[in-house]
Amino acid sequence: MSQRTGNRSCAPLLALVVGLAALATSAGCAAGLRNDQIDHYISHYGIASYLQLEAIQARCPLVGLPEGALRASFGRPRSIDSSAAGVARWTYQFADDAPRLELAVAGDSLQSWRVDPYVKWRRFPMPAGYHLWRGSEGAARAYLVAHPETDPRFAYGIMATCPMPGMTPQEVVAAWGRPAVVATARPGEPDWLRYTYGFGVEGQGDEVVFLAGRLVAARPCGWPSSRGCRSWPPDTSTRDWQPPR
Repeated sequence: MSQRTGNRSCAPLLALVVGLAALATSAGCAAGLRNDQIDHYISHYGIASYLQLEAIQARCPLVGLPEGALRASFGRPRSIDSSAAGVARWTYQFADDAPRLELAVAGDSLQSWRVDPYVKWRRFPMPAGYHLWRGSEGAARAYLVAHPETDPRFAYGIMATCPMPGMTPQEVVAAWGRPAVVATARPGEPDWLRYTYGFGVEGQGDEVVFLAGRLVAARPCGWPSSRGCRSWPPDTSTRDWQPPR
């Protein structure tokens, strides 16, 4: 969005908006986070799967993300521990009372990661990212309070509105809200379940697929994608397919 610096009548309103935005994302700014870094990485290097695209845009760790994608999405680590041979441990914490992320990077990609349990979080700052089809923060928090056994990584994904391989349908609903369409397997087919979100003016949307109750794939559907929404059955042969973790 362009700004006209000569329009003095908008200056007070602009200052207020900028001030509020700076306050809301002060933790992200402190880490050097900018959406244009994400856009630049995607346009120049591409993405291996749609799940990776969602993870990068929502600033959500996903095993297999390249080191460059991590830096574009998360910015500078608070610290890097390279004492272990072949593994660098990156630490992120966007505020002193926010959850602490520890990422194990080896071979130029994310090998594993961990985050503090949800019960230890005092707040979850939202660095300015792309948060799509979020149900509501209240619903997400209510789910996590009612389900303290939730894997801390999935809890982070829920709050970051980021679907992750291995999530249950209930966890995805906590993150994205109720889907527009639910499809289930026919008799004799594998135990799959598909949630379709979206259906904008052009009929575009996003679909997540579960197998045996765990998320295994995500993809865009409808225009401009070549894949139609609600195709039957879900295509599990694409590169977006990932086994549950």
